[in-house]
Amino acid sequence: MKETQVDQDGRVRCPVCGGADFSDKRTGKAKLGAAGLGVLTLGVGGALAAAAAPKRLKCRGCGENLKRGGGPYKPRKGMPGYVEPAKPSGADKLAASRAKLEASRAGRDRAKAEREARRASRGAHEVDEKLARQRLMAEREAARKNQTGS
Repeated sequence: MKETQVDQDGRVRCPVCGGADFSDKRTGKAKLGAAGLGVLTLGVGGALAAAAAPKRLKCRGCGENLKRGGGPYKPRKGMPGYVEPAKPSGADKLAASRAKLEASRAGRDRAKAEREARRASRGAHEVDEKLARQRLMAEREAARKNQTGS
């Protein structure tokens, strides 16, 4: 079930047709459900629980049953309060597409710089590891010579 909406002026509006004229009533389902539940749980006196069933608002414009409450009014085309969105001019479209292009180029350049930095650091790291391995091998060779030569 849809909920009512509130417009900028604080009036309750129908989300289907945009109408602001409602009647409040209990729906048939609410009356039957509450009466049946009341009879089952509290006996005949519980049948009066139908009077406590929640009221719904019925739009007099379209006949839609609505819950009370809801968010801000969002009019659709043909409804009261609808404002046609402004169409951007050719110059605005061109400026927007240029800005989008510049943003994508900046993103590509940034990604390329990051890749190159990773490659450079990876290469430097590999060179450092290679030099460390060479030093270790030279030290082991020197230690072996000292043990056999002594």
